[in-house]
Amino acid sequence: MNMKNDEYARYDGLALFSGGLDSILAARLLMEQGKKILCLHFTSPFFGDEKAVPVWEKKYGLLLLILPKNIAGCFAIILPMALAVH
Repeated sequence: MNMKNDEYARYDGLALFSGGLDSILAARLLMEQGKKILCLHFTSPFFGDEKAVPVWEKKYGLLLLILPKNIAGCFAIILPMALAVH
């Protein structure tokens, strides 16, 4: 998913999303409380599953953003989001 900086403000919170039961439940619980949540999914050679993201989005009704494998790229994406979330 590609987003512009002004689109970040439409979310009430960010969730770190591993794909495990705890992150699914945490994101869904907040969504059921009426919050708009953007789930951040990190990938690396050791963890993360980019191919599962469309399945998770459809099955659990989540919106996921796949973060790049490099740290600098992650901060370039996360910092503007963190500043925009209210």
